[in-house]
Amino acid sequence: MLASARTAHERAHRRRPASVASLGRDSALLQLASPLRGERVLIIGAGALELLCATLHRGATKAGLIRHGTCPEERSADLVIVAEADSSARALDAICRADRALAGSGRIILHIGPDPAQHLPNVIAQALRMRGFPTVRLRHIGNRAIVVGSASAGALFS
Repeated sequence: MLASARTAHERAHRRRPASVASLGRDSALLQLASPLRGERVLIIGAGALELLCATLHRGATKAGLIRHGTCPEERSADLVIVAEADSSARALDAICRADRALAGSGRIILHIGPDPAQHLPNVIAQALRMRGFPTVRLRHIGNRAIVVGSASAGALFS
């Protein structure tokens, strides 16, 4: 009887995952990037050291951080996270660099800074499709957005 009471208590107090809209930038990116176990992660952008450490804590086998405009090693990552894409020029440059860094069936996640008109997410989604990412998903978080592209046909959001 004690065991069943404990199980009922655990079920009642089990934490549910927070919605992406209620999370901060790093937490939202990590939630959409999961699972990371065994993946090689490249993060593009400044101010993302905590995000880099968090990817390693969540099971990435390798994680690297480069600034915008830096050329990554070829085929060195399974996942590229762009910490902040605040203009179409910066986002398109990051997509080109991610395309170089990604292995065959890699993924890319871009965090788009404040964009009151919400045009930038659609521009980025179209650019990803043109670069060979057939699966592109978009999440709006207030006046920000996160775009996820996958070179594989698997669903990213269920």
